[in-house]
Amino acid sequence: PASAGGRSVNYNLQLYDASGAMKSFELASTSVLNKGVIESLGGSAQTALAARLAAEEEARKKADPLAVLQSRQAYAESAAKLQKACAELKVECNIALPPEVVLNGKEK
Repeated sequence: PASAGGRSVNYNLQLYDASGAMKSFELASTSVLNKGVIESLGGSAQTALAARLAAEEEARKKADPLAVLQSRQAYAESAAKLQKACAELKVECNIALPPEVVLNGKEK
C-alpha cells in the first residue's frame, strides 16, 4: 500500500518451484505504536521537560543579582565560621573566600 497507516506490514509469498503458481500468501501487520512505546516516549518527554525547567530555574537564579549576592554571602559566612572554629581548635584550615565576596559589609 501507499501508506502503512502507523502499522508495520509483512508479506510472505511462497511459489511452487515447478509451475511458479502461488503456493501460499500471508499478510501480517503489527501496530508501530503500542502502549509500551507511548509510555516510553511519555517518560522521555517528562525527563526532558524536567531537565529544561531545572536549567531555566538555574539560569534565572544566576541572572538574579540578589540571589547571586545572597548565595555568596551565605558561603562567606559559612567559611568565616569554619575559620573561627579552626582557630579555636588550633587546627590549620585553608578556606578560600571567592573574590567579590562581601563579609560584614566589607568587600574581600
